[in-house]
Amino acid sequence: MKTKTKAKRSLRSAVSTAILTFFIFGLFYGSIPESFSRTQRGVADCFLCSVTEKAETAVPVSPYFSSGDAGVYTVDGDAMLFGVLPVKSVSVRVYDNFRVQPGGMPFGVKINSAGLTVAGVADVPCGGGNVSPARDAGIEEGDVIKKADGRDVKSAEEFVSMIENSKGEVKLLCERDGKERVFSVNPVKSSADGKTKIGLWLKDSTAGIGTVTFIIPSTNVFMGLGHAICDSDSGEKVEMTEGTVTDAVITGVNKGKAGEPGELKGSFTGKRLGTVTENTDAGVLGRLTEQPARVSPEGALEIALRGEVKTGDAYIWCTTDGEGPKKYSIEIESLPAMPDGKSFEIRVTDPALIEKAGGIVQGMSGSPIIQGGKLVGAVTHVMVNDPERGYGIFVEKMLESASDDEYLQKSGS
Repeated sequence: MKTKTKAKRSLRSAVSTAILTFFIFGLFYGSIPESFSRTQRGVADCFLCSVTEKAETAVPVSPYFSSGDAGVYTVDGDAMLFGVLPVKSVSVRVYDNFRVQPGGMPFGVKINSAGLTVAGVADVPCGGGNVSPARDAGIEEGDVIKKADGRDVKSAEEFVSMIENSKGEVKLLCERDGKERVFSVNPVKSSADGKTKIGLWLKDSTAGIGTVTFIIPSTNVFMGLGHAICDSDSGEKVEMTEGTVTDAVITGVNKGKAGEPGELKGSFTGKRLGTVTENTDAGVLGRLTEQPARVSPEGALEIALRGEVKTGDAYIWCTTDGEGPKKYSIEIESLPAMPDGKSFEIRVTDPALIEKAGGIVQGMSGSPIIQGGKLVGAVTHVMVNDPERGYGIFVEKMLESASDDEYLQKSGS
């Protein structure tokens, strides 16, 4: 009897141990990320295990990021418990001998949107009164017109011509809140000028000035802004078809105050420098046909991965006048998990920049942030109520957005 009881206890103990072991293993397995990033090939370490790369599986993320023995690659790997027992297959992103040239200089950008954005719905004088065919059809401000009677619309001028030459009802394919809808609109002849209209104000492009974050010397691929270009009315990211980079000059600064963001004052020179290929959540990217005349004198630097960025002293390169990029001290205050493309909080500590601009102003977005001899990220936003403080984005996050397949296809064309 005692033998049976002892056997049952041993069995229960073994089952409990097995369940606990599988439970702990499950927690451990789940704690291992699906992917890792490194700044050189080799063995990456994580809790209780190491990640061994399979060199033969290395694939360049982009031929435009690679030159000779330097580039960005994805490599298959195995997470090895205690460096011996394979636990999980993972992907490793390797920035192998990868260096970028910090920017800090302004650039002008104009992007043509993929469709026409409705900036306003208006009345059309007709028959002694006012009517609005667009409003009657249900079209609203912020809608994006993609097609008219099945034809793509590429510019506001082209769309106006189509409406003026229409012979009756026009079907408009529009996008609203990410969903497509078709509206049937009946144009009317304006009693003011005799032209056929539907009562819409439209936008087909967006232009502005920002700051270059980095250039990849071997390819002239660049990124800037650190955030997407958004529609000034709706706040939504502009979906683009093509874009142009031009040279720009900064002529002065409207100093920022609490509650009143400042801005850089500048203008386009008209000299074309390249193309914008993509408007991503982490900034605009494209390729330069030639490098701007004035870049930061920093020289090519390695990038810092997320885990290498620390709170403490850092500095930025930005342009606040016609003399080119200058170096200003800042402090990385905190690295909280934040939404909307923000990665960390910064504070301007340089008296010269505070005196001249009040801190961070509009137009500085994209200014490269350097810490420990590495490019860690870019300035993205100012805190409206405290212009000496703002936000930054990890450069690793910017580069990840630049690896989008659609971008790579366009860059190779």
